[in-house]
Amino acid sequence: MKTPSIRSARAGFTLLEVAVTGLMLGLILGAAALVSSTGGQAARYADLQSRVQTKARRALDRVVEQLNAASQSQIAPDPGAVGTSTFSFRKVASVSNGGVVTFSNTFRLDLLDDDGEADDGVDNDGDLSIDEKQLVLTLDSGLASEKNITLAHDVRELMGTEIANGVDDDGDGLADEPGFLVTRSGSLLTLRLTIEQSLADRRVATTTLQTAVLLRN
Repeated sequence: MKTPSIRSARAGFTLLEVAVTGLMLGLILGAAALVSSTGGQAARYADLQSRVQTKARRALDRVVEQLNAASQSQIAPDPGAVGTSTFSFRKVASVSNGGVVTFSNTFRLDLLDDDGEADDGVDNDGDLSIDEKQLVLTLDSGLASEKNITLAHDVRELMGTEIANGVDDDGDGLADEPGFLVTRSGSLLTLRLTIEQSLADRRVATTTLQTAVLLRN
């Protein structure tokens, strides 16, 4: 008589085992997706920060290029210690042997409402920023050949961490200063610019840069 053999292993899985395995697999895949999503968001934010800094630096470099030959006597209004975001200037074009100075046509820098924006406390252009500005350079100001060049978009309405409250929030001795500001001490012009942009998830990248220009007499 043959003795029935005893199977050493079960065939297949129970419903409970399948459910547990599926749950574990789902948790693993979910964690992987979360890590991937978080990493992607971090990368997008880092890229935005880099672009904002580059935009601010390029804009200031272009302003400095225009102001390098500017005459201290030809800037109006005088920025002084309080500063201004809108002013005109002329450059020293030539100096004769007798010391007679010839000046260029008039240039002008203006901080204006950005394209599609209005100074009304509303995000008119849907870019998640409110009342942002653009920095505009005007060549041959007041002449028939006048030409406007935008040096930077997305200029923050107020400088750095400033908010419109009549208080010096950033501790620089000025209250509610605009996102582009030029001050003068002697023959030295100091320029500051804040650029701000947002991602779709409303994370904001802001950078404030500063440089200086030595004026000519």
